[in-house]
Amino acid sequence: MTRSTIVKLVVESPLSIRGEGRGSLQEVLKVPIRTEDGLKYWPVIPATSIKGAFRGIAEVIGSSMGSDDPRRKLMASHKRERGKISHDDKNALNEISLKERELLERMGEGGSSYLEYLACPICRLFGAPGVAAKVRFSDAIPSSEPVLRYMTRTSIDRKSMKVKEERLFAEELIVSGEFRFVMIVDDLDSLEEELFNSVMAYVEEEGLQLGGGKSIGRGRMKVYIGQWESR
Repeated sequence: MTRSTIVKLVVESPLSIRGEGRGSLQEVLKVPIRTEDGLKYWPVIPATSIKGAFRGIAEVIGSSMGSDDPRRKLMASHKRERGKISHDDKNALNEISLKERELLERMGEGGSSYLEYLACPICRLFGAPGVAAKVRFSDAIPSSEPVLRYMTRTSIDRKSMKVKEERLFAEELIVSGEFRFVMIVDDLDSLEEELFNSVMAYVEEEGLQLGGGKSIGRGRMKVYIGQWESR
């Protein structure tokens, strides 16, 4: 069964979603949106940013859900470094079901990695090479015009940790606003559902952090999950 809901995000700390840069001016990402007052260029939060935040939470939660079950072992050993997904517990693959073993044999060369992705609940929820995501997101669009402000900043040299000379720039931030996006979830098995529900409970309680500047407290979002509808 496929189900969907509308999720509301409320900005709690300045949000930096970088768009076009013009010299020393860095603007937020904006797209044309049709409103009652005509076409407006308003900020948007890309689906990829939202998906990445959800995936990061799932990876943390999944790492603590290990047990003797081979799929849980695989999930607990899930790693993602520089965009590359791997699983440390290769022995878990020897314990998977006969049906999945037959799939591995049909895959031939490279099938082992594919089977890792296929058996890992995190990969099944959010996708992996050759494996489509079961959880899909739309871009988050403002419910009304957000409040934007420019903040003047200096660049820091990461090696010397000193201010770079003549590197003053202005950054546009979303300081207040409400966004909405659609989440679509395809058929989940019991373990995928368990992980998904844990992730959703976490984001409802703790919220999300999106965009740049997370280390200085930017991008904190309160999350409100709507009613689920079957498709």
